[in-house]
Order: sequence, then C-alpha cells, then structure tokens
Amino acid sequence: MADFRDLLFSRTWTDDAACADSPDPDAFFIEGNSSDRDATASLRALGAFLTCQRCPVRVECLSEALRTWRVPIPTNRRVTGIGVRAVGTWGATTYRDREAVASLPIPEAVARLEADLPQRIARRIEAVGEKHPSFRPPVPAG
Repeated sequence: MADFRDLLFSRTWTDDAACADSPDPDAFFIEGNSSDRDATASLRALGAFLTCQRCPVRVECLSEALRTWRVPIPTNRRVTGIGVRAVGTWGATTYRDREAVASLPIPEAVARLEADLPQRIARRIEAVGEKHPSFRPPVPAG
C-alpha cells in the first residue's frame, strides 16, 4: 500500500515541464491562427514553441494532449466537444498539428509529429521573420 506521503509528494511529468517556469505562460495559449496574429503575438507563440523544443518532457506532454484533447468538458452548464488541451501549444504542437494526426494511434501520431518538429519550427521562424523584419532567428544550441 502506498504511503500517504508518497501520494502527497509524488511527481508527475508536469513537474519537469519547461513551460512551468515560463515568464510568459499566456504565450502557450495565443488565440487565432498564425496568419491572423500580429508580429508580437507571433514572436510570443514562437517563444512557446522554442520552450517546448528544449523541454525534457515534450513527448509526455504531447502524448497527454493527444490522449485528452477531444475529451468533452463542461462549459457554462453545457458540454462542449472540445477538450481543455485542444487549444494552445502542447508538446511543440498546435491544434492543427494534433488534428492532422487525430486518426492515428497515439504512438504513431507522436512519432510523426516528433519527426516533423524541425520543419515546423523552421516554418514558424520564417513566418515570424516575415512579420517582424528586425527579428533574428535564435542560434541552435549545440
């Protein structure tokens, strides 16, 4: 039997998430698609993606988002068909990214999205550069 202290102080993947200490947590939930965003919102959304890119629990986060993103949640006494993790950046993915692989089993969806991550990051950097001419892409760590 589990000791009460073990349950009280147990850790989950969220304890190690890079976003947990983000100075701009709202950047992970910027509304609208990338073509609708102004330059500042696009920069903030890119910051969220780059935070996810270096996150040690990115795959766990993405798996959780894929597992729960369509779970109905009550809103204003009604149940909507969209889950709390449907919106926002989860595991370096957008709603559209997750929707594109929704028909796949979760392990396959995660593998496909992880393989595509460098290209998705590059597209985001390029889009921000188009909106924000003074933007200089981050130098990859290495």
